[in-house]
Amino acid sequence: PHRNSDEALCRSILTDYEQLLKRWKHDYVPTSADAPIDDRYVEACQMLPAVTDMIDTLFQADAELRARVVHQVVQDGTIPRLKARLDKLREEVPDGSESPCAAA
Repeated sequence: PHRNSDEALCRSILTDYEQLLKRWKHDYVPTSADAPIDDRYVEACQMLPAVTDMIDTLFQADAELRARVVHQVVQDGTIPRLKARLDKLREEVPDGSESPCAAA
């Protein structure tokens, strides 16, 4: 049961993060060649492919590979770090009307 709950947690956090990255990639795209590049856009461009790959693995791979990916991202601190970051971003929304993790 523990493994399944870890896997569900990983899926949930990674899909929330993926939605946030997709929104950032759309919302913070530079408007011109000399416009400053927002850190959120850079993060989205850098992280989206890896996050999407992990999500694909967690939804499509066999149980052994899923378990290895879950173990790795929980043990190396990726999932706890992302969860804390997403929680912090949610708290920063002033009136709570729109979660930063809501789909665009």
